[in-house]
Amino acid sequence: MADHINELDLNATYKINGEPAVAWYILGYVMVRDEDWEWSGVEYQDPERVRMVMVGDDRVFEFDVSDLIKLDEGEWCPGCGQIGCGHG
Repeated sequence: MADHINELDLNATYKINGEPAVAWYILGYVMVRDEDWEWSGVEYQDPERVRMVMVGDDRVFEFDVSDLIKLDEGEWCPGCGQIGCGHG
């Protein structure tokens, strides 16, 4: 398994450090509203946080980019999302 990432690959699949061994994919960066959002409407991407969904699920969670561990192809089951399932 790969080590912590240096550059975020939005098309890759990841494991979350400290979470159960399940694959996750990235939806995008967390959007942060500027302090005057009600007047300005300005939002920007937080490069330290991402919105993610567990493979096989549809609920969205937020994680720190520093907690992501990039998975190599074949390390996780595309059917259930478990890492090391053996059926993938």
